[in-house]
Amino acid sequence: METHELLSLVQETLADDLAVNAWCLDIFGKAPTVFLGMDEENPPDQDQYPVIMILDCRETRGRHSRARSWSVEIGVGIVQPEILAVPQRKIYSGFLQAETFRSLVESALLALRRPHKIDVSGDAGRGDDYPLYCSFTQITFEETITSRH
Repeated sequence: METHELLSLVQETLADDLAVNAWCLDIFGKAPTVFLGMDEENPPDQDQYPVIMILDCRETRGRHSRARSWSVEIGVGIVQPEILAVPQRKIYSGFLQAETFRSLVESALLALRRPHKIDVSGDAGRGDDYPLYCSFTQITFEETITSRH
């Protein structure tokens, strides 16, 4: 598998995932837009959310190794102005929803059959600017090259 094929597979998988789409439709009334790349100077407008962004990809391979790996950074973003107030607590719903969204994205990619090994690095990060909530993750894909071309 080549890098461009992996990135296209990731985008297609996330755009077509039933659980991701069902959750977004239930919470936000629309399916997410899956971006391959991002223009930092012109990020999506709030009406384009929810979004999934494939932000970065780093490939590792060696001349004498039959293994290749890719580390793909993915971010999810939602707009959620809801704040729940209960005695002695204030809950920004978007904070929790962004984490649920990230988890669904990770699960969709962990279910792929190819490449052969897929891991979530545990490097989940956050970036919030109320009412915009984002969560980020690194997913590592590995495969063993079975033949040289």
